[in-house]
Amino acid sequence: MYANRGGTFYGMSVNGVRSGLENEAIARGYSASSSSFNNFFSYKTEIDNNRPLAVKFDKYFTLFEPNADYAYDYHWTPGLGYIYASTGTMLRVQTLAPNSTIRDINYNVNSAIISMVSFSINNLIVLL
Repeated sequence: MYANRGGTFYGMSVNGVRSGLENEAIARGYSASSSSFNNFFSYKTEIDNNRPLAVKFDKYFTLFEPNADYAYDYHWTPGLGYIYASTGTMLRVQTLAPNSTIRDINYNVNSAIISMVSFSINNLIVLL
């Protein structure tokens, strides 16, 4: 998808990922919808309904970026789950590069630079 749907040397925007996912579904004969947000409750709802989502960490293109120790400077990951820990609410994500690893990321520490994208395939489009 990155090569065919607007990826650049500096990554993909949230809107680029959303339109890329929707266009990939359309190219395969499905209708689809997506949304973007930065809200733990919405993330939790998607996960609780067995819908993994894309999580973007981006301190470079965030208007307000406090001097914090973020999990990533810039990185897209699949969001797979969450846990409540003594250190805070954690997003369970899978990093794919360079090696696939499951990580728990503190949402409160990283929330200033997080964007989330949910995606749903609605139905098969039948052309007569």
